[in-house]
Amino acid sequence: MDELDSGDVFCHNNVVDKTPLNHSVVCSLPAEVYSVPAPDFLMLCKDLIPDFRRFNKPYPSDEETVELYKQEQKWEKYKNYLLESIMVDKQIRRQKDVLRLAGV
Repeated sequence: MDELDSGDVFCHNNVVDKTPLNHSVVCSLPAEVYSVPAPDFLMLCKDLIPDFRRFNKPYPSDEETVELYKQEQKWEKYKNYLLESIMVDKQIRRQKDVLRLAGV
């Protein structure tokens, strides 16, 4: 996922590197988008191609995205387990303190 600002260019890495587009482009807000044919883009931006390559931010593959999602879910599950365990330990300590203070 990425956020674009006014004047930003996207999918240029596929044009510059002559690779197929392997991701989807979705817009969450209304936007005005100009589609420029690859040959025209290369001709108009030929002086900028080194900069495009230098600042190119590759998109993760579907497999990488799925793996990252699985790792995030695993972390969330572990974190929730750990927090529950800590809360149970605190509750047990409180109950022991109450019993100790009551002389039981």
